[in-house]
Amino acid sequence: MDTDVNSIENARSDNKTLFDFKKFGYRRGLGPGVYDIHCPVVPSVEFVKKKIKTFLPCIETKYICINPDCGLKTRTWPETIGALKNMVEANDQVRAELGLPTSTSFFKSTSLKLVK
Repeated sequence: MDTDVNSIENARSDNKTLFDFKKFGYRRGLGPGVYDIHCPVVPSVEFVKKKIKTFLPCIETKYICINPDCGLKTRTWPETIGALKNMVEANDQVRAELGLPTSTSFFKSTSLKLVK
């Protein structure tokens, strides 16, 4: 496949598709879903962190690009904003634990502004 990142509905598959990509030797970005967006619950930072950590044996860290597990059009704005904020925070915490740059460090090094 000639893509930069493939988004994968992954929240309910126990990473089966990710392991299939690994077996295939796929060397591009994969965007696995971290939570089921059809459930009206804002996932906690801890929940998302645990899910991200399950991806680490499946995909090289540099290829992970987390996503909600589908579009967010069925969610309300407060649910959507809360979920996305928690995803960014969880991603930053995991990246910090792994000694990798976080979104905060990225925005500090550019002219872009991080909205909180």
